[in-house]
Amino acid sequence: MGGLLSRRGALSADITGDDPQIQGPASPAFSATGRRWLHVRMRVTSGSYAELFWSTLLNWSFTQSRSVRFTVTPDNAWRDYVVDMSANSSWTGTIRQLRFDPSEASAGRFEIDFIRLTGTRPFIGWEFDRPGDTESWSAPLDRPSPG
Repeated sequence: MGGLLSRRGALSADITGDDPQIQGPASPAFSATGRRWLHVRMRVTSGSYAELFWSTLLNWSFTQSRSVRFTVTPDNAWRDYVVDMSANSSWTGTIRQLRFDPSEASAGRFEIDFIRLTGTRPFIGWEFDRPGDTESWSAPLDRPSPG
């Protein structure tokens, strides 16, 4: 990967080789208990899936057996991905570090608005915090009058 930057509220980089990945800090460690849902808001230009890996206090390496893969849409549009971490029975114990692979592609670009782990499924909502972005809400042009 080239040029990992945090600007305008997003973490971004160009994908310039095999196995693009970013790694979170190794501390503080946290319990997987009560953190069932992964919520990622990001956009990618290439690839078909992303993957979250984790290491634990007992197993420091990142392996396929401690990962959850999910489908992404490579259209460079901001999208919310919600993933059930309990789909992998290894999501237990104390998590030491996270590794996020935003795409499996060897070329392209990604931007990540946020990565969250929560205990409850995130609500569906809309944020109108970017100028000109209506979040696909629209006003009908020819609405009949009631009555």
